Amino acid sequence: MNEVGMREFRTDLSAILRRVRENGESFEITNRSKLVAVLKPIQRWEKEIALVDERTFEQRWEEHMRLAEEIGKHCDGEFSAAEAVAEQRRDLADPRYWEEQIVREDR
Repeated sequence: MNEVGMREFRTDLSAILRRVRENGESFEITNRSKLVAVLKPIQRWEKEIALVDERTFEQRWEEHMRLAEEIGKHCDGEFSAAEAVAEQRRDLADPRYWEEQIVREDR
């Protein structure tokens, strides 16, 4: 993998992107010798996955609505599935939640 500093990266961006696109090269971008990013070509399978999903917006929306309805069947009516997910996200973002989990595991 090639290493390039921030200044060189900014200066030679077009040439570096061309090397990535045409030669499949990868670059580690550094700032004062510390790695800050990796630039690499999209893998062929990632491109193929993007091409495989040719569903229309309407088809995707219908799938999302079907899933939302399925999830909603498991809610007790006190709150929606969206509210349950939002609450879980809040819990996971709260450090106290993780402290409680660690205490439970220690028991």
